Amino acid sequence: MLLGLLLAPRMLWERQPWRDLKVLIIDKSVPDTSYREHMALIWVLNHLKITAPDGAPIWDPARHYLGFHPPVEDPALYPLVRDQRITPEALKGNALVCLTDSYGVYQQDLQIARPENTASPDYSPRLTGGLDAAEVTALQHYVQAGGALWGEFNTFASPTAAAERQALEQLFGVRWTGWTGRYFDELAQEQEIPAWARRLWQAQRGQAWAFEGPGWLLVHEDNRLQVLREGQEIVPQGLKIRHDQSHPLLQQAQDSVPFYYWFDILTADPSAQVLAEYEMTLLPPGQTIFEQAGLPQRFPALIMASASPLRLYFAGDASDLAPAPERFRLAGLGPWHRFGRRYDSQTEQRAFFWSFYQPLWVNILAQLKPLP
Repeated sequence: MLLGLLLAPRMLWERQPWRDLKVLIIDKSVPDTSYREHMALIWVLNHLKITAPDGAPIWDPARHYLGFHPPVEDPALYPLVRDQRITPEALKGNALVCLTDSYGVYQQDLQIARPENTASPDYSPRLTGGLDAAEVTALQHYVQAGGALWGEFNTFASPTAAAERQALEQLFGVRWTGWTGRYFDELAQEQEIPAWARRLWQAQRGQAWAFEGPGWLLVHEDNRLQVLREGQEIVPQGLKIRHDQSHPLLQQAQDSVPFYYWFDILTADPSAQVLAEYEMTLLPPGQTIFEQAGLPQRFPALIMASASPLRLYFAGDASDLAPAPERFRLAGLGPWHRFGRRYDSQTEQRAFFWSFYQPLWVNILAQLKPLP
């Protein structure tokens, strides 16, 4: 009896059929072989048994995406074009195209991938990244032909040029304010806090970067900076995703889910539907900072520009996950990990993955059908 209970999740998963649904992942931000910028989506596609490309038995994060492919020890293992572009041919026939990251790869990214390098992130020459006019046009034609589209941070921020950014904003029914932000466990950690942030703070405020402890860094594309220290300007778990769970795409997704990674502050077009919002809970000094900067404490997190064909944008680095869950060949993993909300107190993205991202993707993929 006990053995049967232990084996049941695997047996139930094996009995479920694979779904023949053509999905294309686009990721231009792959500096190393962790493939973390699209790892969460790869895991979900395998867990939900969406058929992998090229007849492969499962989705492989190293091969099954379009974008930049990093150098490996033996390049013969992955005979792929290093920097693949978005073309009409690549998009054709896909029921869903997912833009997981277009920020790109920079010279220092490849150096940081080496274990001996401990330098903090900084500006360096761009090797690849951003979406150009031809790629945006290809995406527009794909959507006009009835294809579903998912986007997330960073889809249209720097280094994508202004004209292409505006076209992408129209596709997703949003307008970027120019602000992005991220949580850091330790604001004094030089290996995490970008060197450019410390330089800009010194230049703008006339004082050295002397922050300690957990907190948030917000940066505008014009280089303005704001810092929120946990316990002084912002409460613990200060950024949460809020929704009323009424929309079909958010069934089983939990409310008030902490979010800790990169996000962008947007406004939604009147024609778009905001399915979920970020809520930033600030202390009085933080409220003053936001008021002076013209920043909202509540802003869109998940925006639906169109229900048919589906076009969704998540204003955060959603598909970035490291490490990914080890097992996907088990039924019932979502409810099991959501039970008791035991990950909410952790400052990694595990709570977001299990409480919001995974159930959202269950619902997205359930409603999609192959293109005729």
